[in-house]
Amino acid sequence: MFEQLHQLYMPRLYHTAIYLLGNRAEAEDAAGRAFTAAFLELHVADERVFRLKAARQLFALCLRHAQQPYGSDEIVPLQSARAMELLQNLSELDFQERAAVVFTCVYGCSMRELAHIQRVPEWAVAARLEGSFGKLCGMRTYAVVSG
Repeated sequence: MFEQLHQLYMPRLYHTAIYLLGNRAEAEDAAGRAFTAAFLELHVADERVFRLKAARQLFALCLRHAQQPYGSDEIVPLQSARAMELLQNLSELDFQERAAVVFTCVYGCSMRELAHIQRVPEWAVAARLEGSFGKLCGMRTYAVVSG
């Protein structure tokens, strides 16, 4: 069961952490710790429960790292210029906004799941997502207009 869950969720946790933190070493650490903590809490064989527990653990760990500047010299070179542009645009958002976008788009959370992970009402998640996507669209529009 461990191997199956690891293969299924570890890559998604790692990619989510990369976009949240912008740092390879911190992302690997946070994803590994979140996976381990969620697995140790696993009392049932329900994959959906594990998925949310791991996401909640990852959010809490990344929130602790959020006090540090986004990214570092060890920032992950992504496969395309577009991915690097996205990482740069995400760095312009505050942590809560970035978390809303990343958990929705990378981890695949619904608004209800994201509200559960962040421990906020669904309306707050909806407002945060709307504002975050608005900022990202504005950044993209500005980048196209200026370049």
